[in-house]
Amino acid sequence: MPRWRVDYLGKKGSHLGQVEAANEHEAIEKAAAQFNITLARQNKLVVTKIDERKSGK
Repeated sequence: MPRWRVDYLGKKGSHLGQVEAANEHEAIEKAAAQFNITLARQNKLVVTKIDERKSGK
């Protein structure tokens, strides 16, 4: 399952961590639950798919 980097775009912005999810929508839902982000603030979550390529291939 792909990994996603989770960032919160508030006044100062911050990296929250990573989640595993099949797609972007699911990644945002999982991140909101894992990092206790309210429904009203979920629009400030940004997820970026982490490249899964291994070096040497």
